[in-house]
Amino acid sequence: MTEAAATATDREMPLFSLQGLAEEPAILERGLRVIDVGLRLAPGCTLDLVLVDRASRPVVVLGEGSGGPDALLGRAVAVLAEVRRMWSVLDRLFPQEGVTFGSDPRVILVARRFSDALHGAAELLAPLAVELVEAREIVVDGNKRIVVVRTGGAAPAVAATVGTGTAAQAAPPNENGAPLAAPKKRA
Repeated sequence: MTEAAATATDREMPLFSLQGLAEEPAILERGLRVIDVGLRLAPGCTLDLVLVDRASRPVVVLGEGSGGPDALLGRAVAVLAEVRRMWSVLDRLFPQEGVTFGSDPRVILVARRFSDALHGAAELLAPLAVELVEAREIVVDGNKRIVVVRTGGAAPAVAATVGTGTAAQAAPPNENGAPLAAPKKRA
């Protein structure tokens, strides 16, 4: 198959659905809890998934859309700007969850595949706590499974059967494979 044919085939594949990650957040990282889905902060600025990690830090997941994986970086910057602007409103929205948006959230960008250039920029994204995750749905023995691969250092590969509540993580608990910047605090 030629490179042009392979690219055309990739474009025809449906975009990865975040539904499986919303149902099984441990696929991304042990200890994550979903607190909202599809939270709209402003016109054109929607948080696909809002989660909380074990340290009670907010985690925002953005999925690949029609703009492709490289457009996720622009969405991440817009989301961080809106969260910084609206942090006190977000704190009041989720008081029972024990999370504060007074610190920047971690942002996980999820796509089927990221460009080599974006992979190369992963260390530039670390100070913003932006992580890249490649995810695919595959069929194994008749069951749909989600396979997750994080970019960068020690990347835990995770596979889970969609909707069964089972997930296996290849890395130690609470390791996410990407360097985390210290959260920026706001007064």
